[in-house]
Amino acid sequence: MGLQRAAESIVVYLWGIADAVKPVTTAMGQTLTKQVKDFQGDCFPLKTEFEKLNNKTAEQKPGTSEYRAAQRKAEAEGSKLRAAMVRSNKDFFPYMKEEMSNVVGAEKAEAIMWTPYLRQQDDAPEFPGQEPYSTGDVIDSDSSTSHYSYSSYGGFDSLNSNGSLDLTAEKPLKDVNHRTFGTVPLAHSQVEVTLPDQKPIKMSASHIQIKGVHKGIAMQAPRPEELDCVLQAIIENQTGIVVDLVSDTDRWKSQDDPILNWSDRYSVQNSKHFEVVPLTSEEKVINDGENEYPYTTRTFKIKSKSDGKEKTFSQISFTQWPDGQSVPHPVLKKFLTHVAHEQTKYPTDNDKGNLMINCRAGLGRTGVSFVGLHIMEQAKLQQPTAETLGQLTLEGMIHGRISRSGDFVQYIQQVSELIELEKSYI
Repeated sequence: MGLQRAAESIVVYLWGIADAVKPVTTAMGQTLTKQVKDFQGDCFPLKTEFEKLNNKTAEQKPGTSEYRAAQRKAEAEGSKLRAAMVRSNKDFFPYMKEEMSNVVGAEKAEAIMWTPYLRQQDDAPEFPGQEPYSTGDVIDSDSSTSHYSYSSYGGFDSLNSNGSLDLTAEKPLKDVNHRTFGTVPLAHSQVEVTLPDQKPIKMSASHIQIKGVHKGIAMQAPRPEELDCVLQAIIENQTGIVVDLVSDTDRWKSQDDPILNWSDRYSVQNSKHFEVVPLTSEEKVINDGENEYPYTTRTFKIKSKSDGKEKTFSQISFTQWPDGQSVPHPVLKKFLTHVAHEQTKYPTDNDKGNLMINCRAGLGRTGVSFVGLHIMEQAKLQQPTAETLGQLTLEGMIHGRISRSGDFVQYIQQVSELIELEKSYI
């Protein structure tokens, strides 16, 4: 299937007519840039003052009256900053819904923007069922039984005492459970894989298209027992790069719903359907003058035990990206430049892209990465100007939301760094 036919098929599936998706205009990009400038004007001075007060607190001796006084000032400023960020993000929702309406129409924009998570809120409009989002089981991470629930992917008895896949278990595997209602993907682009002697398995992942071109797969952080699904997706989609943006804090938060750790050789090689051979591992650091951002690039070779198909791929772990935030745009640019370089090592003969990215939910940090790559790719083809600033960012965000979820790139503070990334090409 060619790129144009693939793009049309998805649009037809979701909306019924191939020309339903309208282009993102220069004027729309300008409006996004204004939204971001307003956010920066409201929040950046507060952030600067908060950081200054935190530094003053650190200079005082703990337990002294001077320390407590400085701490109170910092906490008060922090409260102002949090309130300003909440206001900005609350205002950002209706703005994005309006811009989505300009591209896909009001009805479809409403259905996409009100994700399954937001539909549980008291002020949510009524929706008939969960469409256009996928169905499937959702794990409540706050549940007292969540340590049993997470492994229902294969049935709890398919896991051994270490919480890893029991290779002797023969139970049919179920569709992958969504970590929260926020990670439920749109149904039309949900990733499916077929393991040997199994029915197709739906993953909590999405095929991402931007302007009709497949860019790769966005997914929630996979669990250890979902390794075979991930490897099968790599084979079926000719994926060459697997980017894991999960932080150490994410792993700590997910102790009851564990996350696959690519640095753990035992977990990565604990596959029922594939031989997994680690080949290389290289660590590098991005230093922006204030902080260091380490990342590790590994290569693996996998071979299917059923049909002998082989695939070599790179896996990149970047662990210093806080949830709900973006790293500074110069750091983002350097990291995504490395990702794009690795992509060139793995040409494909299909139109599905050769990239797979996950953070914990597969929405915020993952969305920033896909949109950032779109900005960098398009900026080289046609240099942005002060007039067009914001157009590439909004284009990537809207098409990403059409592909995955209304929460693709979750917060305006993340959009702010994307605008700065786009501005760096002017």
